[in-house]
Amino acid sequence: MKSRVTALIITALITADQMTKMAIRSLFDVGSGIAIFPGFNIVHLGNTGIAFSLLQNNNTVMAVVTGAIALCLVVWYARKRQFLSKIVSVSFMLIIAGALGNLIDRISLGAVTDFLDLYAYGYHWPAFNLADSYITIGGALLIASVIFEKDKNVSHSA
Repeated sequence: MKSRVTALIITALITADQMTKMAIRSLFDVGSGIAIFPGFNIVHLGNTGIAFSLLQNNNTVMAVVTGAIALCLVVWYARKRQFLSKIVSVSFMLIIAGALGNLIDRISLGAVTDFLDLYAYGYHWPAFNLADSYITIGGALLIASVIFEKDKNVSHSA
């Protein structure tokens, strides 16, 4: 993909992430929320750790690590994108947008805003946000591309 299209897609994804988080912060106090239907709530939580609320109270360290990883991904992707399949390109765009969306929260708010709350059969999934979803979907697509990619040269040239 051309770099302008890539930048536009990543910007649109980050904007959607930030707008949903801003809406949650304006509608709900931290710790409050609303049941949408059985198995799904909208809540307002702040996460100073990493995925699944692990390593809480490490926002500064997480911001530095996330920033370094995001920078490495952006530089690597910019150098290699012409050699990558479309699915791998989409994977990296999702992962980069997710990392940057959460990094914006860490820097500007001191915590990542999480708000999607799923539960079923006594199991409660940790709350997450759109940026987390982008990273998860991007990672899954990347793994699937490694497993199912027919053009093996793509992985060797990247």
